[in-house]
Amino acid sequence: MHHLKLIIEKDIELAHLIDLLIEMDTDFVPRLSQRVSLNEYAKKLIKLSNIWVAIIDNKVIGFISLYCNDPLKKIAYIPVIGIKPEYRRQGIASLLLNKTIKYLKTEGFESLTLETWEGSSAQYLYENFGFIILEKVSDRGIETLSLKMKLWFGNFENVTIAPTTSTEFLKNISFNLDVNFFVKHDELFPCFGGGNKARKLFTLLKKNKTKDYNAVVTTGSNQSNHIRATSLLASQLGWKSIMIIHDKKPKLLQGNMKIAALTGAELRFTDKSIVKQSMDNAMDDLKSQGLKPLYIWGGGHCIEGSFAYYEAVKELKEQLGNIVPDFIVVASGTGTTQAGIEVGIHQFYPHCKVLGVSVARNENKGKSSILESMKELNDYLEKPINLPKDVSFDDRWLGDGYKKTYPELLETIRWAAKTEGLLLDPTYTGKAFHACCNYIHEGIIPKKSNVIFWNTGGLINLISSDKI
Repeated sequence: MHHLKLIIEKDIELAHLIDLLIEMDTDFVPRLSQRVSLNEYAKKLIKLSNIWVAIIDNKVIGFISLYCNDPLKKIAYIPVIGIKPEYRRQGIASLLLNKTIKYLKTEGFESLTLETWEGSSAQYLYENFGFIILEKVSDRGIETLSLKMKLWFGNFENVTIAPTTSTEFLKNISFNLDVNFFVKHDELFPCFGGGNKARKLFTLLKKNKTKDYNAVVTTGSNQSNHIRATSLLASQLGWKSIMIIHDKKPKLLQGNMKIAALTGAELRFTDKSIVKQSMDNAMDDLKSQGLKPLYIWGGGHCIEGSFAYYEAVKELKEQLGNIVPDFIVVASGTGTTQAGIEVGIHQFYPHCKVLGVSVARNENKGKSSILESMKELNDYLEKPINLPKDVSFDDRWLGDGYKKTYPELLETIRWAAKTEGLLLDPTYTGKAFHACCNYIHEGIIPKKSNVIFWNTGGLINLISSDKI
């Protein structure tokens, strides 16, 4: 990535701004020049908006424009953001957005709005920042819909500290594996049924508790801990909930699905290829009922999820005292749990290695997701670490895929229970622990190492499994 210097520049030269708009004109649907005069639009932006300019080697290569002329309502609006083509996909737009959000928070604004079009490359960026689609409008003169999006600011510094979970030394497993084996017991997180999904949702709830939500939409599989935790959360809050299940509807609801159904959540089973459309439809259905639904990505894949596990590393550090971990082993799905742990470990235990064990994704997709989430979190935290170019995300222990088991995995789960009463499930934690044992046997984790196994939960999946 290029060295990037961001400055706040209200007096950008008109010619530079016009050149940028001309170069980005074809990126808009329809073209910006078909709706406005680019010269007059540039003059308007310079006169009425704040502009953050991205500069590389004294050359303006991108900008973000911000209207914050409504301080009474504390709502700001981004009319345009753009990066020159050769500088895209390098995180510059994220840096500009972070700069904007930080400024608005210091000025006391409560929300930020913008508009893009459905299917645009920017839509994913905005959704990752937490923007929610408020409305879809057919106003572009073509079939493509406009998306009106909004971000409500949460101040992580004001988030109530989450309940802690214990860290325990397991002497029998330590003796058998010839390492110092510790377990971080997030399966005992005392909210929403426990597990890493509960820890993430706790932080997400605290961020959004003042936003007047009264419904929720999210997605997961038949064995999803996230679905169970979210449905319990909705029940506690008295919210209506719709769960998009990307699986075939089983003849008998078991485990997490049984719990979700007991809470009164509406379970909609659909094909994985249309999950996003199904979630959008659910959001529209709830809004048509006069409700204000919260949209949560599957697995709690959001910056709040990553932040929750960055904070959890601080919790771990306090519990370990003078003990310095050499390795942390964790089951890794959508990547935000591992991303938060990675940033925390790089900051507080720079010589410790995080070993992520895939429960669903292939290596390339998993690594990409984790590194992207790490960058977003690191930017928000104002860059406490130098981001690595690679992370450990091992997909060798998947078997035939997500939810699939194999004899060696099941035997390892039985061994952990018999040896020290460590309960693991075949979908998530069992695969991570099985990988951990193999890492030790293979010498990837040397003998006598201090090993932290982060138990992210899954007891209900163990109980409902007919494989063990």
